[in-house]
Amino acid sequence: MGESENGLKRQIGLFGAVAILVGAVIGSGIFMTPGTVAASAKSFGPFMVAWILAGVSGILCSLVYAELSPAMPKAGGPYVYITEAFGNGFGFVYGWSMTIGNYIPLVAMLATGFASNLAKLIPGITPVGIKMVASAVIIALMILNIRGTKLGSTIANIFTVGKLLALLLVIIGGFFIISPENFTSVTTSSQTAEWNRVLSAAFPAFLAFGGYYQLAYMSADIKDPKKNTSQSNDNRHDYCNRCQYTDFSCLCGNCWICTACRQ
Repeated sequence: MGESENGLKRQIGLFGAVAILVGAVIGSGIFMTPGTVAASAKSFGPFMVAWILAGVSGILCSLVYAELSPAMPKAGGPYVYITEAFGNGFGFVYGWSMTIGNYIPLVAMLATGFASNLAKLIPGITPVGIKMVASAVIIALMILNIRGTKLGSTIANIFTVGKLLALLLVIIGGFFIISPENFTSVTTSSQTAEWNRVLSAAFPAFLAFGGYYQLAYMSADIKDPKKNTSQSNDNRHDYCNRCQYTDFSCLCGNCWICTACRQ
């Protein structure tokens, strides 16, 4: 099974890693942010450009993590990278700022989004009930992950498969249930595109692509992380076949033996 340097058991394989990454990206954000993006863009042109810009930015960021994760496969992800590059002080500040300023609000937002959508399916859930459901979801998932990495990975696999099946159902169903009004312009002929709103609309759109970094935090739980973290992000094999570290001196992506091992 193998263990990481800090004693964590490596129990997540390639499929589990891909499922966690896909599940993190396809989250509540994509269902909650389009309205905010549209409100910021004001018209169809800036709205579409904002999503394209956010998607390209997300791809570039994920490629950076695909390089760093195999090179430093330790628990902590960006905390490890910042500590290695700039020292313990910067790593300390990053760790606490992300925990308090990013992850706690993000978890609350995702849980509230789930509870709000559940309230639409089950009439009678009050605003207080939505908060209680959101809190219960957070506690339940926390307990599942405390019980073990393997159990948490299995639950993530099930959720990811469910999300993909739901998306396929919507896509395929869309070909059979087509409403002409869905193809009408979202703006009137008197409106003009305000292209200066693209960046303000792209910011919330970029948040919908969040999750590409999630796997980096779990490098210590992944089997053969220097191979699987890279494959789950971009399917490349640019790691040394001997020491398994990325060859930073070569950018061709085809070197199987790094410079240090060739010497």
